Amino acid sequence: MDHIDFKDRPTSHRVTEMNAEYGNLDAETVVLFLRFQEVARRLQSAYDDVLAQFDLSESKFIILMFLKRAGTEGLSVSTIAEKLGVTKATTSKLVHALVKQGFVTQTPSQADKRATVVKSTSLGQQKLAAFLPHNFSTVNTMMTGLNPADRTTLTQLLGTLDQGIQSLTHSQEMS
Repeated sequence: MDHIDFKDRPTSHRVTEMNAEYGNLDAETVVLFLRFQEVARRLQSAYDDVLAQFDLSESKFIILMFLKRAGTEGLSVSTIAEKLGVTKATTSKLVHALVKQGFVTQTPSQADKRATVVKSTSLGQQKLAAFLPHNFSTVNTMMTGLNPADRTTLTQLLGTLDQGIQSLTHSQEMS
């Protein structure tokens, strides 16, 4: 079989040929999955490029958004980690990088001496204010080809895909 890389996606015919070896393949579903992955990667790459223009990653941007919503009280690293769905260690690294950039401060918590409170700085707020118009413009441009009915359909399809992912995750947890 030919080498397959990101530029050489298999066709339905090539996937069907694999059916003899592996059996029970739905070639159209496999090709659709690969196309979906390709578009998702390109979408993420384009979005990452826009974030990079503002010295941000998606995670750093999300943290700045969390802090904007939290206001002057800020958030603990643990709370940010929980909201991001990542470990406290990963969050600490992200926060440290944001501190180095001058976008946030990290100070000991008055309520819990073991914890720290993360707050956005004026520079962080300015960075977010400068980025948000570009963020919304980028998202609108990426989604411009979808009319309202397409967006509704896509929302439903993504929900269906998510259910399949949850079923897979649940079955893996059970085994």
